[in-house]
Amino acid sequence: ILKTGKSVFLTGEPGSGKTHTVNAYVSWLREHGIEPAITASTGIAATHIGGLTIHSWSGIGIAEKLSDIDLAVISGNNKVRRRVLGTEVLIIDEVSMLSGATFSMVDLVCRRIRENPFPFGGIQTVLVGDFFQLPPIVRKGNPTSFAYESDAWQRLNPEICYLREQYRQDDPIFLAVLSSIRRNRCDASHRAALAGRSRQPSFGGRRELLRRRLARTSAVHAPARMGRAGGARRTSLGKPREDRRVEAGALASSDPRAAPGTRENRRS
Repeated sequence: ILKTGKSVFLTGEPGSGKTHTVNAYVSWLREHGIEPAITASTGIAATHIGGLTIHSWSGIGIAEKLSDIDLAVISGNNKVRRRVLGTEVLIIDEVSMLSGATFSMVDLVCRRIRENPFPFGGIQTVLVGDFFQLPPIVRKGNPTSFAYESDAWQRLNPEICYLREQYRQDDPIFLAVLSSIRRNRCDASHRAALAGRSRQPSFGGRRELLRRRLARTSAVHAPARMGRAGGARRTSLGKPREDRRVEAGALASSDPRAAPGTRENRRS
C-alpha cells in the first residue's frame, strides 16, 4: 500500500512492527532515489528516528494558530520552502501526540507553499502511531483534540494499516494483560495475572549492604576524628595545624640579622 503512493495511517499495538515497517519503506524509497522527510511530533521522538520535529520541518514552531501574516512569513522562509517543495513523502511519527490544530497548520503550510489544493499539497503523508497510547500535547487550559478529529485528517482520508502480529512479546498471558490495559478493558483474570506476579519486598540484603558501606566509611574517617579529638587538626600537608603555627611563629620572631649572608653580617 505504501509503495502505491497512498497516504497511510500505520498503527498497531506496541511491538507490532510499526517502526520496522517504516524503516523498510524508507530504505525502499532511498533505493529509488527518493529521500523522505522524516519527522515526529516531539523532540525526543525525532531524535529516535534521526529526523526533525514536524513543527521545525513545517516552520510553524510553537504557534497555536496561523494568521495570514504568519503564513506569509513561513511561506517566504527559504529553508522551509526548499524542504516542503523538495518533499515527495512526509513521515510523521508519534502522530497521537499531535493536536488537531497543529496537524491542520502543517497541512495549510504545505498547500500554500506548493500552491496545491490537495491535502498536504499532494505530498504522500505517512502517519505512524497509536492513539491508545500518548495523547496530544497542548498548553494548559487549551482543549485537547486528536489529529484524526481535524478537517485536515478527514480531507487526507489516509488508508488505515493496522498491524496485528506481535513481535516484541511471546507470552500469551502477558500479551493479554497488555492488550486489556491498552483498551481499558481489564477483567478479573487480568488482575489475577498481575497479582500473581507480586512479591513482598526483601530488605535483608540491602540492609547488610548498607551496614558494610557505613562500616567502610567509618573506618576511612576514623583517623581524622581521632586527630580532632586530640586537638591537632590535620592539614593538606599532613602536619598538625598547631605544629605549623609554632614553626611560623618561630620564623617570624627570629632576628634576620642573625642569619648568615645577610647585609648586616657582611658589613661586620
